[in-house]
Amino acid sequence: MLLRFFRTNGAQIIVIIPIIGMILWLGPLLNTSKISLLSDQIRLPLYDTLFGYLQSVEFIGKIVSFVLILAIAFLLVRLNTRFIIINNRTYLPALIYILIVSGIPDIQKLNPALIATFLMLLIIEQILDSYRFENLFYGFFTAAFFLGIGCLVYPFFTFYLITLWAGIILLRKFNWREWVFSIMGLITPFLFTFSYYYILEDKPAYVFEQYAPFFSHSYDFTGYTPQVYIFIGIITFVMLIASQFLLQAYSARKILSRRAYSLLLWLFLNSLALFFLVDQASVEIIYIAAIPLAFLLSNYLVFVKATFWGNLFLLLLLLSAFFNQVSYYFF
Repeated sequence: MLLRFFRTNGAQIIVIIPIIGMILWLGPLLNTSKISLLSDQIRLPLYDTLFGYLQSVEFIGKIVSFVLILAIAFLLVRLNTRFIIINNRTYLPALIYILIVSGIPDIQKLNPALIATFLMLLIIEQILDSYRFENLFYGFFTAAFFLGIGCLVYPFFTFYLITLWAGIILLRKFNWREWVFSIMGLITPFLFTFSYYYILEDKPAYVFEQYAPFFSHSYDFTGYTPQVYIFIGIITFVMLIASQFLLQAYSARKILSRRAYSLLLWLFLNSLALFFLVDQASVEIIYIAAIPLAFLLSNYLVFVKATFWGNLFLLLLLLSAFFNQVSYYFF
């Protein structure tokens, strides 16, 4: 019954999903954060200029974060509509994304990874759009430009250049111009920022000096409660089931859909490697990693014939996310 309701595309779904999100964010909005993230301690200049005040006023910052979460969730739906990644028009990616990123209460506040996630969706859209046009070189410049802006907000976003290059390999025939354009797009925001600090502030190395603390500052996330481990375990289990389900019908999908899933796999592996290999990169990575997970789990829930298991998995995600909020903030 639950799965049947969320499989529909009626206007009521557009209303229900934000309501579920609001309920999951009541705890963070009504309470102060218990754990300080690395981004609360040190910030890059661009992020501090644009969002420093919002992060200082925690309540307003959390409202902005919630609005960003909703925007990202429905951008996932837009991506699916444009490129038919799931091969069905559905709002499930929005719901799944909100559930995944709301299951760890300590990260429910404004942080640079959330801004980077919004930019990542714009990057993915540019990459997938390039498949339709043979000589669309500037698309990769635009994608890399978004990546460069994200790097000035969230320093670990730099490592996602690997995902961008994977997109070029997966969707395009080799053309040296596209690789050059991707480098040019990445460095352009840095050149603008460097020029600003060099000409107006007489601090030519300022931007690069701000990066150093992020890679030298020791940080450990202390919010791994038993409830969070259970939540991550549920997601991992459903992810494995959904992956097997996708592989069974993978060859029957259209070329763009297959390559889109390959790109999303690269994005997920990129996020996983960043989390495990860079000590300072922490659980906020889930904002980005939840993008491929939302598509993967939604594909399973849309097409699974054994609705009992689909209902069970969706119910487990819902209950686990709600339980994490209630146990964290109200007990």
